Amino acid sequence: MTEVLPDIEDIVNFILSICPSPKKIVEVGVGRLPDVALKIRERVPDVEIVVVDADASVIDELKRRTTGIKVLRDDILRPKMEIYRDASLIYSIRPPPDMLPHLKRVSLEVHAPLVIRPLSSDISEFVVDKELKVVRHGKAILLLYIPK
Repeated sequence: MTEVLPDIEDIVNFILSICPSPKKIVEVGVGRLPDVALKIRERVPDVEIVVVDADASVIDELKRRTTGIKVLRDDILRPKMEIYRDASLIYSIRPPPDMLPHLKRVSLEVHAPLVIRPLSSDISEFVVDKELKVVRHGKAILLLYIPK
């Protein structure tokens, strides 16, 4: 596995610091890089890891080349809520800012914290949302939403 995120360990450490005994963690918009999900799997072998993406070709590729994580097709704009139910935490790595309302809606509905690792060039578009807390954890700059 090639790590393309220089802060992957810090992301995983933060996720596990706010959710130390997760039962289920869901990554939204995994793309072709399930690195964070696989690192979480290494650290917490008994957690259910689910990664979702709207692109069928991405899902087919990940199903062929990964093991130990559940790979599902889902569009966060029209989410299949059964995928997210019972999630201890939801996260997304470098999502486009326009996904934020949809991510928050799912997080709120299932009562799971949401962690976002934005592209550094997008951070200003996210921080206008006053419900997001900016967190620096090691090298990682993350956004945290705790549903009320």
